[in-house]
Amino acid sequence: MNAKKIVALLIAMPVGVFSTTDPCTTGWKLKAALTNLKCTSATKSATACKTCCDDKTKCAGNTVTCASGKYLDTAKAGMAGGADDAARKTACCTDMATCTNAVCAAGMKKKTSAAATKCTSNAASCSSSTCCENDTTKCGGNTVACGAGKYQDLAKAGTAGGADDAARKIACCTNMATCTNAVCATGMKKKTSAAATKCTSNAASCSQSTCCEKDTTKCGGNTVTCASGKYQDSGKAGMAGGADAAAMKTACCTDMATCTNAVCAAGMKKKTSAAATKCTSNAASCSQSTCCEDDGMATCAAFAPASVTSGAQKMAMNLVFAAVGVALWK
Repeated sequence: MNAKKIVALLIAMPVGVFSTTDPCTTGWKLKAALTNLKCTSATKSATACKTCCDDKTKCAGNTVTCASGKYLDTAKAGMAGGADDAARKTACCTDMATCTNAVCAAGMKKKTSAAATKCTSNAASCSSSTCCENDTTKCGGNTVACGAGKYQDLAKAGTAGGADDAARKIACCTNMATCTNAVCATGMKKKTSAAATKCTSNAASCSQSTCCEKDTTKCGGNTVTCASGKYQDSGKAGMAGGADAAAMKTACCTDMATCTNAVCAAGMKKKTSAAATKCTSNAASCSQSTCCEDDGMATCAAFAPASVTSGAQKMAMNLVFAAVGVALWK
């Protein structure tokens, strides 16, 4: 066979898809999402890179298209999936819940169509908007315009609302809290006007900005310029700040954490400079970008298949190459 014919044969061969070596052992397959997954060593092997793979014998290791009215149940992820698609449909799929499984909020009730309405998967997927409607016999099923100094109380949503607006105002409304009910942050105190200041509804609605002010006798009530290598510690906000700037520096400041206190994410390790690198304040301020680096382990993404040409494109390319090959053969 001459060189011309060899070239023609090579050109006419179907276009393939090349990928890196699959680390999965028999009965396993690469996970659909490989981003941020790593092996347990720098050397790629089936043992070290098992985290890159799904067990094909289990429900979670397969793509299952469930029948109408059923869903792929994540609670069955570890169950044996069966030998074929039909078996997996039986093993891995579950009947969708209906709106009879919905939990409607106080002041709501299930729609009359509940039994006939499918949710998207399990009972937790039964949404209020799909399954529930206002119960107009209850406070929560009505919009009530309360009198001055009162608010429609969500805690009374399940209470019978009465026959008319006047009855609902009595049944469903509550006196607004005042700033005496506020809970001020450490280092803050209630304003002297607290008793006379209405919040927007219950005690939880009493905002810091409306009800509270700085307590300048405490660390949290002052802005302290700490010495180099120290930070104003919010954990000391309730401590007495002292009589002057020097006393406040002593009372309110703490040594900055170093990167030795960092918690690096999976696949990362602390930099060798960790002990000498200051964070901005406490251990929680030790950022990944400052304190951590790649741990050098092999990445699952390295096993991802190369970009796949669409079926139609591959067929067209194969036909073209085949035609060229035949022409060269002649």
